[in-house]
Amino acid sequence: MIIYKQICILGVLLALFAGCAETHTPLVERHRALLAQQNGDLEESIQIRKDLIRQFPLYRFLPDIHFNQGQAYVELGQDEKAIESFSAAIELDPGFRDAFVNRSNLNYRLGNYQQAISDSDQSIVLAADTDFDQADVYLMRGDAYDQMGDTIRAIHNWEFAIVVTADAIVPRLRIAEVHFDNGQFDQALGLIDEVLTHEKQNPELYLQRCQVLAKMNRIKEAQTSLEKARELDTEGELKIPETVEKLIVENLQGLNDQNVEQKNQQQDHITTMSTVNAEVVQKMEFEQAIKIAREFLTGQGIECFDGPNDSTDRILCKEQGLEFQVLVKMMSQQSSRSFELTVEQYELVNSQPTPVGLLLVADIEFNSETGTIEQNSGRIAAFAKHWKPEPSRLKPTAYYYQLPEKP
Repeated sequence: MIIYKQICILGVLLALFAGCAETHTPLVERHRALLAQQNGDLEESIQIRKDLIRQFPLYRFLPDIHFNQGQAYVELGQDEKAIESFSAAIELDPGFRDAFVNRSNLNYRLGNYQQAISDSDQSIVLAADTDFDQADVYLMRGDAYDQMGDTIRAIHNWEFAIVVTADAIVPRLRIAEVHFDNGQFDQALGLIDEVLTHEKQNPELYLQRCQVLAKMNRIKEAQTSLEKARELDTEGELKIPETVEKLIVENLQGLNDQNVEQKNQQQDHITTMSTVNAEVVQKMEFEQAIKIAREFLTGQGIECFDGPNDSTDRILCKEQGLEFQVLVKMMSQQSSRSFELTVEQYELVNSQPTPVGLLLVADIEFNSETGTIEQNSGRIAAFAKHWKPEPSRLKPTAYYYQLPEKP
């Protein structure tokens, strides 16, 4: 009997000891932190993870701990600390895609646009072989380029967001806004109408449609859209005027105020402007590339004409009675094996019934002192009469197309 009691007491002590030991495992602490976060006690969850990280520095799921810590800081509105946590997760696991995505969004929110772009580039690379929806990443990266004043790359990113998710709404509206600002009202209207097929009860879209139609002087249609916007705006949040004429007057007043502000900003900016605009340099370099391309093709016995529809990136060629287009591209300065390829160019090459060639020009040099292109700079890097781009070689960083390695 005594022996039996001793065995029972020993069993209870072992159970208690085991239970006490179990409460100090990283798995238990991790779940305690998650439970505290779910209950809204974010500070407690953060403290538990800090202790866990300190006590178990070799815990194999430490990247996930740092990631969850970052999410808690996001909920508290402490973005910089959240970035530190996501960075710690990435340092331990360089393939942690979601950590790159979250850090990218935070960097964008803090105005660190170049870092946001870099993080989104890496997240897209890591998602290349998965079913991860990249539309939001392309959207954010487009917004970052837009904030940096690079409208061309912004549009490319928004277009890729649409390619990834066919019914994407926000990137279409972003592009429509650019078209509207550039006076391309037909294109802006087309994109808004596409969105309205999915968002038929959105009063703001009808108001935007009204503004575009008013710019096109289609006043009756604009008034119909205005009335539809007022009908759907049941809470009166948009403060929609009664007539298109009043809307135009309000927009003009807003535009005048904006112009005054822009003039003040321009005046402040004049003293810091560089002597030669980057876009002008790029145009000069490409004109040199076209010149070199024409001379090369003519030397190959190929007749050259201006590209279709006054396109500046293509040369219309004719050889032995066969007409075909040649796409001219400059090699990227970042890599001797890549060049920038836009969505339009990618779709053009794949949709043309006749072959499209590719001609790559490299080593064009601009002399910043003279403001001119070096006379003998530039060379033909590669030429193919028939070219079809492989989607797998279209890299996310500014849409550079990676050529295969040389044999």
